[in-house]
Amino acid sequence: MPRFVKQRDHYACGPVAIANAIKALGGKINYSKTRKVLCTACRCSPKTGGTDSFQLMRSLKKFLPIYLSGDITISWRNYPPVSQIRKHVELKGVVVLTCFRKGDDEGHFYTIVSSKKNLFTTANDLGKTIVVCRHSALRKKSERHEGWFIRKKDG
Repeated sequence: MPRFVKQRDHYACGPVAIANAIKALGGKINYSKTRKVLCTACRCSPKTGGTDSFQLMRSLKKFLPIYLSGDITISWRNYPPVSQIRKHVELKGVVVLTCFRKGDDEGHFYTIVSSKKNLFTTANDLGKTIVVCRHSALRKKSERHEGWFIRKKDG
């Protein structure tokens, strides 16, 4: 398993999710060297706050082809069911999710990097680099979520 990145501030979950998606799909990215460029593309900073959904999609389309060889597919889904997420990840894709926890105005981006039996492995979730959680916990975590389903066409 690649060495995933953990968010170390209150605003850069979008850039971290992009870096973790690249790593999960076999790409090489040095987050400490590309952090500033990713944050600029995602329009996140201590002053402006985090990345919105539009900027995340724009940045995924820009950076994934740079760091991953071959064609990449990205599709957005609003409140995707756990079964779709599980199937996509089991077929060697990754899913970047933004989850809006109950009572929170702002969402948080994290990356689902693997699925085995009834467990997801997530990167940059709950303040930790790697979290393993039951599929059923996904619905309990958030009031609503949206996902970017990413796959290398040749993979």
